[in-house]
Amino acid sequence: MSFSTLLSKLDCRKPVALVVDLDDTLYDTAPIDHILALNAARLLDEVEGLGIFESFAKVRQILNEKNYVRETFWQDFGISYPRTLESVYHPDNLPAFNVPPKADLRDALIALPASRFILTNSPSYYSDMITEKMDLVKAFDMVVSTDRNCHYKKDTRNSYLNCERMTGISPDTHNIIFVDNQLDNLKIAHDLGWHGVYTGEFTNEYPDILPNYVHCYTDNLVEFTYALRGAISNDQEFERPHRKAPRPA
Repeated sequence: MSFSTLLSKLDCRKPVALVVDLDDTLYDTAPIDHILALNAARLLDEVEGLGIFESFAKVRQILNEKNYVRETFWQDFGISYPRTLESVYHPDNLPAFNVPPKADLRDALIALPASRFILTNSPSYYSDMITEKMDLVKAFDMVVSTDRNCHYKKDTRNSYLNCERMTGISPDTHNIIFVDNQLDNLKIAHDLGWHGVYTGEFTNEYPDILPNYVHCYTDNLVEFTYALRGAISNDQEFERPHRKAPRPA
């Protein structure tokens, strides 16, 4: 699917709302993935007393199967979501690490005549820190993190429905363009009327022939954002966003 395919799906009578994933879309988590897994292993060892090596192997097994540990930690070990998130993601539990600022992306987003939001499975103390380090705070109207989103994750419809409620956007009133690196997430969003843009890798699981619920692929968010800006600005029929959603306290 191409950028022109995405444009053909948009209704110019509605303003555009851009919703972007954080981890591995805006920010490459590869440099700290090992640390996040080790934090989860320490928590599991604290609760179950398995030893750090066995706990780490268990965490790796869970991540390979499910991408996240929080559901398994709750279902199998009784560890609550908030406790897992704090142990894994809280800045106090992370070493100092470099997150390069993204001034070019910031400028592109700010110039985009659209509402702009982050939707992430990460907790707010982590997502806000990463967004600040990337110098993208002013580029987004709201960061919808999992703890602000009733702990819904993007593998459930409720994550998107509650995001709509929080941000004041919906497919009835906006062209919602959703940028994410997981096809499963894009499928759920598409079924609710969102327009999917895929940023992930092509593997055996994710072949290079994208499904019809993905309207566009990009590996360069700056170029994509400027292209979207040009399409909106050059088409006088496109509605402009009437307001920006307030940033939560």
